[in-house]
Amino acid sequence: MKKYTIFTDGAACNNNGAPNIPRASSGAAILLDSHFEELWSLTFLRPEETNQYGELKAAARAFEFFNKNNTEPCIIDFYSDSKYVIDGITQWIYGWKKNNWKNNTVAHRDLWERLFNASKNGLITKINFIHIRGHQNALKNEFPYKFNFRVDALATDRIEKWKRTL
Repeated sequence: MKKYTIFTDGAACNNNGAPNIPRASSGAAILLDSHFEELWSLTFLRPEETNQYGELKAAARAFEFFNKNNTEPCIIDFYSDSKYVIDGITQWIYGWKKNNWKNNTVAHRDLWERLFNASKNGLITKINFIHIRGHQNALKNEFPYKFNFRVDALATDRIEKWKRTL
């Protein structure tokens, strides 16, 4: 059975969430085969959202993209430096779904549902959701941190390009 690795990250500009000040979120994802060769990378930008949105959107889009391109059963190791994403998809979402989303304070419900549904694709036989500490400079050349740095750079570079257009 094939095994793939996905890394995602979100980022926000310094004014994240401040009223009346432009802000941005971005997400990035890379997919690696079993030899850790990069198969694709993805970035996106949505100026009106926050870092958490970027983290979550990166995860949802990574699984959606993977599902469109995968044709055989596989195992995925999914890495994120976002406890928000890892805890949300492995723990919190089951309570939200059990309570029929009655708690109206669940931010980005649409993205949580997209991520949950995309991660339940029948060809994905197992997903290992793995939290890693971000920005570990001493380990930046070692697995898995070098790929965490790569997705962080993709996300922050996208924001910097956007900010230059303001």
